[in-house]
Amino acid sequence: MEFNKRLPIYRQLAEIFRQKMASGEFLPGSELPSRRQVASDLCINPNTVQRAYSLLESEGLIETKQTNHSQVTEDVKRLDDLRQDLVALAIDDFLQKIRPLHVEEKTLMRLLERSLDKKEESSHD
Repeated sequence: MEFNKRLPIYRQLAEIFRQKMASGEFLPGSELPSRRQVASDLCINPNTVQRAYSLLESEGLIETKQTNHSQVTEDVKRLDDLRQDLVALAIDDFLQKIRPLHVEEKTLMRLLERSLDKKEESSHD
């Protein structure tokens, strides 16, 4: 895995874990890989993984037990809020990129609907 050199690795790692939680790849209450395992898999320092886990803990997304095993929060509402936050950020990024193109709202909505219809059709194939 390649990391962006401009952003701290622990923040990038935390973002990867947020995405996995929001997508359901990491289910509520599921145990996360150990810090050492993540560090070994990604060839990064275990302290970097610890910082990412600490950040996620401070956000209420993961919990660490006395056994030092971390798990995804069981708070489904918190995970739903995370998903909505990530979608809102993606929409903001999208709008920022297309705003200079001066696309009318009607045209934008039509294009979005067409794109969603194509996705729906391809999922039925």
